Amino acid sequence: MTKTESVLFTVILSLAFCATAEEGWVSLFNGKNLDGWIPKIKGYPAGENFANTFRVEDGLLKVRYEGYEGAFKNRFGHLFYKAPFSHYLLRVEYRFVGEQLPDGAGWAKKNSGVMIHGQAPETMAKDQDFPVSIVRCSSSAAWDQAIAAPPIFAPPAPTWNVMVSCIRPTRLTRNQKPITATNG
Repeated sequence: MTKTESVLFTVILSLAFCATAEEGWVSLFNGKNLDGWIPKIKGYPAGENFANTFRVEDGLLKVRYEGYEGAFKNRFGHLFYKAPFSHYLLRVEYRFVGEQLPDGAGWAKKNSGVMIHGQAPETMAKDQDFPVSIVRCSSSAAWDQAIAAPPIFAPPAPTWNVMVSCIRPTRLTRNQKPITATNG
């Protein structure tokens, strides 16, 4: 079995495990507003949606930066769901439109931004860049730097992408001690 076949087999096996879970989806996004979601943008307290960064337009959740006056200034933003989950199947559809602000981080170019098992927004410091979390993102910047890998998860805009993640109960440890939001 080649390395590629091994990776594909692992992905198929993982998705098959998820498919045996109890039927029924819980939609986290109502397509109308940000009810149930908590924004946290670096430099602002949890719950403050600086410059209307996160918004709903035409039934879509959008991230926009026109209120940033042309400068990103490392104001990384995150949108948290109100309730934590321990095991779930997460399906996200996304696409990239427009250009990144000129001073945006190169590694974040066209980053889907999906993070899982994250620190609660109210526990983040006002100037904290990112929550303690597991990153489950797709970034075209990562593919731009890849040598022999085709862009599987981050094709160029405006293609719609689908990311599916099966999350089973997880316990992360470092030096045989649990990692938490306060010691991670």
